[in-house]
Amino acid sequence: MLFRSTTCAYCGVGCSFKAEMRGDRVVRMVPYKDGKANHGHSCVKGRFAWGYASHPDRILKPMVRAKITDPWKEVSWDEAIAHVASEFKRIQAKAGKDSIGVITSSRCTNEETYLLQKLARAAFGNNNTDTCARVCHSPTGYGLGKAFGTSAGTQNFDSVEKSDVIIVIGANPTDGHPVFASRMKKRLRQGAKLIVIDPRRIDLVRSAHIEASYHLPLRPGTNVAVLTSLAHVIVTEGLVNRPFVQERCEADAFADWAAFVSEPRNSPEALEATTGVPAAVVRGAARLYATGGNGAIYYGLGVTEHSQGSTAVMAIANLAMATGNVGRMGVGVNPLRGQNNVQGSCDM
Repeated sequence: MLFRSTTCAYCGVGCSFKAEMRGDRVVRMVPYKDGKANHGHSCVKGRFAWGYASHPDRILKPMVRAKITDPWKEVSWDEAIAHVASEFKRIQAKAGKDSIGVITSSRCTNEETYLLQKLARAAFGNNNTDTCARVCHSPTGYGLGKAFGTSAGTQNFDSVEKSDVIIVIGANPTDGHPVFASRMKKRLRQGAKLIVIDPRRIDLVRSAHIEASYHLPLRPGTNVAVLTSLAHVIVTEGLVNRPFVQERCEADAFADWAAFVSEPRNSPEALEATTGVPAAVVRGAARLYATGGNGAIYYGLGVTEHSQGSTAVMAIANLAMATGNVGRMGVGVNPLRGQNNVQGSCDM
């Protein structure tokens, strides 16, 4: 029996597995106990849904066709590569060098993504290279880049075990990131408080042994308004972590931000008609996050896949900095990615 280390590509957690092989055939997938993301745990899909690897419908040989109406024809790898390369040359000769572009999956490795962008720039002679992560998390790249100077989230998954207050906004971890959600629920059962900001009543709002302290069922598209009203409470009620801001933040930028969010038009009462969230709930959630200890924010595609996604990401980062919830275990700004190598793909 052979063992091969691999990474599950079903969701954004990126669980590590040992694939048990009999020859070149997978016979079992075992969660790897030293995996940094999962520590030996897995969901049902990663553990058992690997039958596609040896499914009889899986295509194992390259195929080509001259026209879309023609049937596929199996060919050798050399013939397939030569055919594709000649077609690239033909298209560029006819339509110009910018007529070809490449896009990678965020399930690809850093090395694969790097090589593909190199192909675009060195072989095709253009900059038409991208990754599918632009659709889901380019607002994170821009927003966190502006706030922190880097597009990466601030924590690893282990950090949640030190959190005292957890905000989940625009994400449904129990469905989308189940292994991480199990660790979060473990921490919630130990006494951490939860704030859910989502139009949906997701499982985390109330399920066995877990209940959110606050659920802010905002109207879709009002993420920035809700985040600004939370900031209004934190600033106007004197809940800002002044020592952290003075030591770690830009004074002029903070003063401008604090003045803006403090305006009466940004109060929870003024924005209640827009967001649909009762002002008292917003105020309670803001006070809990600012004063409850280690506060962590986890957000997903419900934040980033909006026209105001970048602004919302920056608003989240501002909340974390204003309350001093950056720079140690249990806190931070944490994007829940759609695939297991979104960060690497964006970096490449």
